[in-house]
Amino acid sequence: MDTDMPPLAENDHHLEWVPQIYCASNDKIFMEDLLQSDYTFANDFDYKHCTQVLSTLAKMHAYGFKAKTHYYQELYNELKFYGLELQTIFDKYTFHYLCKEYSLYSKIIALPFQIISNFEHFSEDYLSEYIKSNSKHFNQIIEEINENLKEDKITREISYKLIYETLQHNEYKLINFNLNEIPNIKGYLGQQKLLTIKIQLENQLKTLSYFVKLLPEEKGQHDVLLKMNGFEREVIVFLEIFKLMQESGIQIHEVVPKCYLGLINDCLIFEYLENYKSCNKFQMYDFDHVNLMFKSLAKLHAFSVIVEEKLNICLGDKFSTIFKEFMYNEDGINAGFKGVQFMNNCLKYLDVEFLIKKLNIMKQKFPDYVKRSKTYRNVLSHGDLWLNNAMFSYDVNGKPIHCYIIDFQYCRYLPQAHDVMCSLHLTTSNDLRKQYQEQLLLNYYKYFKDELLKYDIDCEKIICVNDFLQSCQELEPFAMFQKTFYFQFSMMCSEYEDNYRSNLQLQEQFLNGDRYHVIHENWKMSEMYRKYMAECHVPVLEYCKQL
Repeated sequence: MDTDMPPLAENDHHLEWVPQIYCASNDKIFMEDLLQSDYTFANDFDYKHCTQVLSTLAKMHAYGFKAKTHYYQELYNELKFYGLELQTIFDKYTFHYLCKEYSLYSKIIALPFQIISNFEHFSEDYLSEYIKSNSKHFNQIIEEINENLKEDKITREISYKLIYETLQHNEYKLINFNLNEIPNIKGYLGQQKLLTIKIQLENQLKTLSYFVKLLPEEKGQHDVLLKMNGFEREVIVFLEIFKLMQESGIQIHEVVPKCYLGLINDCLIFEYLENYKSCNKFQMYDFDHVNLMFKSLAKLHAFSVIVEEKLNICLGDKFSTIFKEFMYNEDGINAGFKGVQFMNNCLKYLDVEFLIKKLNIMKQKFPDYVKRSKTYRNVLSHGDLWLNNAMFSYDVNGKPIHCYIIDFQYCRYLPQAHDVMCSLHLTTSNDLRKQYQEQLLLNYYKYFKDELLKYDIDCEKIICVNDFLQSCQELEPFAMFQKTFYFQFSMMCSEYEDNYRSNLQLQEQFLNGDRYHVIHENWKMSEMYRKYMAECHVPVLEYCKQL
């Protein structure tokens, strides 16, 4: 790219977005008289006027970037040197976020500006008459300012976007919008709320509903989410990877909900799955629930392969910034293993020194489980498919008939066996796996194969059934240990959970590897906690005997 650019000539001021300047001094500027060139001030600023102004602003901004070519090229080169991309510093998501943040500011300055712009006519009588004759317009601005002050997370502009995305037209009247709590929902790593937008459509009132995920208010959760780039991961997955699939003719919304808007580290807005629900975290899945979850998971993994084959790309390379491992670093691994040690003390199962020796062997293997495979095909992996991250709809007899997969904050790019084995262990009892594990794995493979066949892709060339089963066997130790790490935290009783969420010191202790308080207190308080801790830790301790 040629970065050399001649300086602007002294008289090179005749640009199409400003009047021509003939000469200038310290106190005077002589410029083109636009009133003599059929230009005038607009009385009614309609849609066409607005688009023309935005077009002119864009030209002005573009020229500014052109004049700074040297600076931006040097910035690009320096960022490249440090392994960074310019778009990661200021991308389109940041742009949309800043537009939202400046929404209130623009409305506040619009109100006095409307009056100041008519200053040449200024008098008390004129001002009074001007405000009176334009009261409808001013009241509209004041109403929108009040909306922003009442609910700063959702703006009128966001409501307009959501309505259009839903209806695909603008023939309606916006009545109001409200953001409310969802009863009996306590989200982790995000606030979960219900947005309702009331509109008038064809002389009838209609309410549109959306699911909104916001940054958590609790400092501990908030800091964890920012550290792991959870919002960024989910925004990129839904608005770029899934969009890429949809544009390639892949029916991705068969298995994940539609995402209408994503602002990094601010909010995500999805379709509201009114007739779907997650299972109680203390109720492990039966065969029908697991099988249905595997059917959706198989489609998700197949869609990952299909889009790569159709576009000749590697999702892991194209979106490498969101697939960096953050959870199973040295601190994360040590924290989980300390929990296993403490549970062994509670159960009085193995000799302490013997267990520590065996756990040290497992620690060495653990990082490899979350690295891209050189043996098996890697796919877009959910990475966190446990009881709360699958939602089911049911028939009149209570039988599950469809499953959506939600919450992609932990997404990875790994062999499909990673999701398969982890989700199987995180959602089922030991007894169910003993009875049905082989059948469920074969069912998953069949669903995966059938989906690829719809797009004329031979599954045997991706992974044969024997290799798939072998990969599942290799991943099982990781899945067993991960279940213990999860359940040490996620199975805490509700009485303790309320205390934990409000106690920043407890959260920091847990996140820094000290799980004693969480496990010890819940072990004392909850029979259900004791049941699940024993069920998931005994297999791990038995495995350690054989290491």
